Amino acid sequence: MTLGNSKFIFRSVARFALLFVCFAFQTAEAQEPRLEPYAVPDQFDEIHTEAEVQGSVAVFMGSDRKSFSFSPEWTQALGARLVDEPGVDHVKIVYFANMKGVPSFLRNKIKKKFPQDRSAWMLLDWKGVFSKTYGFTKGALNVLIVDQKGVLVYRAAVRGVESAQLDEMVAAIRAALPEKPPTGS
Repeated sequence: MTLGNSKFIFRSVARFALLFVCFAFQTAEAQEPRLEPYAVPDQFDEIHTEAEVQGSVAVFMGSDRKSFSFSPEWTQALGARLVDEPGVDHVKIVYFANMKGVPSFLRNKIKKKFPQDRSAWMLLDWKGVFSKTYGFTKGALNVLIVDQKGVLVYRAAVRGVESAQLDEMVAAIRAALPEKPPTGS
């Protein structure tokens, strides 16, 4: 092997390594779990999309008929822990019901069982958009936390409030909140 050939091989290997490293970083960034686009109706047949939570920390709470009772417990527990948190006004809670498999002829009857107060809307996921995209544990409250950039930062299936899981959720929400402004002197 001549000196010229070894320089060529060295340069080729170096270029390949550089390309591999650049590609690896792009792939890792591209695979960051994100909030996928959705268009899902509520019980009033109004369509809601991911645009409604852009720029906010979104806490999605999804249930089925066996886990519906867990939503108020977790909402109350999170609210109590975050009530004085700076930036908490950037947190939006979105409730969704996994309705996949419900026959279409029962939909109107089922919609009437949900709160009729328009401020208490809930996404009725008839097609299973959330369960297909993020997985859904039946019989559990499925919680997704998405930061202000739309990155999925936390996912869990929970039942009754447990302090360890509550601590994890609160930590994920706090980490996703906007930077606190510096205090003046």
